Amino acid sequence: AMLEREYLRGVLMLYYRPETVLGADALFAGVLLVAVAAALWLPVAVAVGAALAIALAAAAGAWPAMRSLARDPGWRAGSAAEYWRRMRPLGTWATVGALLYWVLGQGWNYIVVFKLDTTAVAEINAIRLLLMPAFLLTIGIKALMLPMAMRWLGQAGYTFLLKRLTQFLCVLALLDGVYFLFLWFTGEWLLINVLDKTIANYRVMIALWSLLALINMVRDLYLTALLVRQRFRNTAGLVAATAALSVTVMWFALDHAGAWGALIGLAAGELLFLAGTLWLVLRERRLRLDGEGDAPRAGA
Repeated sequence: AMLEREYLRGVLMLYYRPETVLGADALFAGVLLVAVAAALWLPVAVAVGAALAIALAAAAGAWPAMRSLARDPGWRAGSAAEYWRRMRPLGTWATVGALLYWVLGQGWNYIVVFKLDTTAVAEINAIRLLLMPAFLLTIGIKALMLPMAMRWLGQAGYTFLLKRLTQFLCVLALLDGVYFLFLWFTGEWLLINVLDKTIANYRVMIALWSLLALINMVRDLYLTALLVRQRFRNTAGLVAATAALSVTVMWFALDHAGAWGALIGLAAGELLFLAGTLWLVLRERRLRLDGEGDAPRAGA
């Protein structure tokens, strides 16, 4: 249900129907809150009830998208064989990169458990929860940015696309900076009164998670410029290098720094990913200026 909902959201974004996406997201959030509240009070296992609540909310959130696409599918009639042929290499590399990044994004928790304990995982993710507004802002903008980047590239070229992405980056960095300052001074109060936790060195983890949120925002915005140029093979290689470096640094940092050593490992990998993304973006711009990048190879 969640996969279907996310797929339909992506299609609607590509078709420039943000009002439908907003309505579907509002329905998803409303059903989720009601269903989770019911799971807390009904005589069922809370974890099972919460999982069912997520599935129910996802199905409800997909419904407006289905209705919108049923009225206007947005695609041309005829054989799709040519599109599938062109998509296959792109999809292969995109899937490889996505799987590697998912393994890194979820697997580091197991490394922390193996090296430390579940308490360390809970503390790290409690701090991450405080930073979720910054991460969600990046996720929301990224979903909207891809169709906009495709339009900017087609209308005004690659250099104009980079200028627009940089403008968005400056605004988002300012908003994130304000939130980080707010969290720096209120983090202890939020941990004690909202999450009911007391965490040693919480400021260090707030700083590291803030750094990760900023890196993710910069990387994801400029990564859009590579995605619209179909550089999936390059980005898959970057993800593999990121995962290898993150796991290596994390393995040793956990021994010397404790729980926040996991964040040092993640930051090391994400900095490599960011540096590689910026290098590829600048290389792509140079190719465009030289007239060599107008027809990218599928999956390059």
